[in-house]
Amino acid sequence: MQAVIDGIILKLADIDPTIEAYDEHQEQGFKGPCFFVLEVDGNQAGLIGRRFKRSSLYDIHYFPKSDVDPRKECHDIADRLYCLMESFEWGGYRYKGTNLRHQVIDNMLHFFLEVKVHLIKPKDPVPKMNTMKGEVYTDG
Repeated sequence: MQAVIDGIILKLADIDPTIEAYDEHQEQGFKGPCFFVLEVDGNQAGLIGRRFKRSSLYDIHYFPKSDVDPRKECHDIADRLYCLMESFEWGGYRYKGTNLRHQVIDNMLHFFLEVKVHLIKPKDPVPKMNTMKGEVYTDG
Protein backbone atom coordinates (compact mmCIF):
# COMPACT_ATOMS: atom_id res chain seq x y z
CA MET A 1 0.00 0.00 0.00
CA GLN A 2 1.51 3.25 -1.15
CA ALA A 3 0.24 5.21 1.88
CA VAL A 4 2.28 3.00 4.22
CA ILE A 5 5.38 3.31 2.02
CA ASP A 6 5.00 7.11 2.01
CA GLY A 7 4.72 7.08 5.82
CA ILE A 8 7.85 4.94 6.14
CA ILE A 9 9.80 7.24 3.82
CA LEU A 10 8.71 10.29 5.82
CA LYS A 11 9.77 8.62 9.08
CA LEU A 12 13.19 7.72 7.63
CA ALA A 13 13.99 11.43 7.48
CA ASP A 14 14.17 11.32 11.31
CA ILE A 15 17.41 9.31 11.01
CA ASP A 16 19.10 11.88 8.78
CA PRO A 17 17.20 14.26 6.47
CA THR A 18 20.14 14.33 4.04
CA ILE A 19 19.86 10.59 3.28
CA GLU A 20 17.70 10.01 0.20
CA ALA A 21 14.83 7.52 0.46
CA TYR A 22 13.19 5.96 -2.60
CA ASP A 23 10.18 3.75 -3.14
CA GLU A 24 11.60 2.11 -6.24
CA HIS A 25 15.08 1.19 -7.37
CA GLN A 26 17.12 3.84 -9.12
CA GLU A 27 19.41 3.20 -12.04
CA GLN A 28 22.78 1.75 -11.21
CA GLY A 29 25.50 4.19 -10.31
CA PHE A 30 23.71 5.80 -7.33
CA LYS A 31 25.80 6.65 -4.30
CA GLY A 32 25.14 5.68 -0.70
CA PRO A 33 23.94 6.38 1.78
CA CYS A 34 20.32 5.87 0.72
CA PHE A 35 17.20 3.90 1.55
CA PHE A 36 14.86 1.89 -0.69
CA VAL A 37 11.45 0.88 0.65
CA LEU A 38 9.76 -2.09 -0.99
CA GLU A 39 6.59 -4.05 -0.26
CA VAL A 40 7.69 -7.65 -0.59
CA ASP A 41 4.63 -9.60 0.52
CA GLY A 42 0.99 -9.01 1.30
CA ASN A 43 -2.21 -10.83 2.20
CA GLN A 44 -5.80 -10.04 3.05
CA ALA A 45 -8.25 -11.78 5.34
CA GLY A 46 -11.97 -11.16 5.59
CA LEU A 47 -13.49 -10.30 8.94
CA ILE A 48 -17.17 -9.60 9.63
CA GLY A 49 -19.33 -8.07 6.93
CA ARG A 50 -17.49 -5.46 4.88
CA ARG A 51 -14.46 -5.37 7.20
CA PHE A 52 -11.15 -6.99 6.35
CA LYS A 53 -7.55 -6.97 7.52
CA ARG A 54 -4.62 -6.44 5.14
CA SER A 55 -1.08 -7.36 6.19
CA SER A 56 2.01 -6.32 4.25
CA LEU A 57 5.69 -7.05 4.74
CA TYR A 58 8.09 -4.21 3.91
CA ASP A 59 11.83 -4.35 3.35
CA ILE A 60 13.82 -1.17 3.99
CA HIS A 61 17.16 -1.48 2.20
CA TYR A 62 19.97 0.71 3.43
CA PHE A 63 23.08 1.21 1.33
CA PRO A 64 25.87 2.51 3.59
CA LYS A 65 28.20 5.38 2.87
CA SER A 66 31.24 3.93 4.58
CA ASP A 67 33.69 1.74 2.71
CA VAL A 68 35.75 1.31 5.87
CA ASP A 69 33.20 -0.50 8.08
CA PRO A 70 29.85 -0.79 6.25
CA ARG A 71 28.55 -3.62 8.47
CA LYS A 72 28.92 -1.47 11.59
CA GLU A 73 27.12 1.40 9.87
CA CYS A 74 24.30 -0.97 8.85
CA HIS A 75 23.92 -2.29 12.40
CA ASP A 76 23.88 1.27 13.79
CA ILE A 77 21.08 2.23 11.37
CA ALA A 78 19.19 -0.97 12.27
CA ASP A 79 19.31 -0.03 15.96
CA ARG A 80 17.72 3.33 15.14
CA LEU A 81 15.11 1.76 12.85
CA TYR A 82 13.87 -0.51 15.65
CA CYS A 83 12.80 2.56 17.61
CA LEU A 84 11.50 4.56 14.65
CA MET A 85 9.41 1.89 12.95
CA GLU A 86 7.40 0.86 16.00
CA SER A 87 4.89 3.55 15.09
CA PHE A 88 4.57 6.14 12.33
CA GLU A 89 1.92 8.36 10.76
CA TRP A 90 0.84 9.29 7.27
CA GLY A 91 -2.30 10.97 6.00
CA GLY A 92 -3.82 11.28 9.45
CA TYR A 93 -3.53 7.55 10.20
CA ARG A 94 -1.18 5.90 12.69
CA TYR A 95 0.52 2.69 11.60
CA LYS A 96 2.23 0.18 13.88
CA GLY A 97 5.22 -1.83 12.68
CA THR A 98 5.33 -5.39 14.01
CA ASN A 99 7.65 -8.39 13.66
CA LEU A 100 10.65 -6.08 13.25
CA ARG A 101 13.90 -7.80 12.25
CA HIS A 102 17.02 -7.11 10.22
CA GLN A 103 19.81 -8.77 8.28
CA VAL A 104 23.05 -7.44 6.84
CA ILE A 105 23.83 -9.21 3.57
CA ASP A 106 26.66 -8.18 1.24
CA ASN A 107 27.23 -5.00 3.30
CA MET A 108 23.61 -3.90 2.79
CA LEU A 109 20.97 -3.66 5.51
CA HIS A 110 17.59 -5.34 5.05
CA PHE A 111 15.19 -4.15 7.74
CA PHE A 112 11.83 -5.93 7.71
CA LEU A 113 8.58 -4.81 9.28
CA GLU A 114 5.00 -5.94 8.99
CA VAL A 115 2.09 -3.54 8.98
CA LYS A 116 -1.52 -4.65 9.53
CA VAL A 117 -4.32 -2.38 8.45
CA HIS A 118 -8.05 -2.78 9.10
CA LEU A 119 -10.18 -1.60 6.20
CA ILE A 120 -13.87 -1.35 5.36
CA LYS A 121 -15.05 -2.03 1.84
CA PRO A 122 -17.40 0.61 0.49
CA LYS A 123 -21.07 -0.30 0.35
CA ASP A 124 -22.41 -1.45 -2.97
CA PRO A 125 -24.64 1.21 -4.46
CA VAL A 126 -28.31 0.49 -3.89
CA PRO A 127 -30.43 1.17 -6.96
CA LYS A 128 -32.83 3.98 -6.42
CA MET A 129 -36.50 3.31 -6.81
CA ASN A 130 -37.99 4.42 -10.12
CA THR A 131 -41.34 6.12 -10.35
CA MET A 132 -44.20 3.89 -9.53
CA LYS A 133 -47.50 3.95 -11.31
CA GLY A 134 -50.53 2.68 -9.56
CA GLU A 135 -54.28 2.88 -9.35
CA VAL A 136 -56.36 3.29 -6.27
CA TYR A 137 -59.81 1.68 -6.07
CA THR A 138 -62.36 2.65 -3.50
CA ASP A 139 -65.60 0.96 -2.65
CA GLY A 140 -68.53 3.09 -3.07
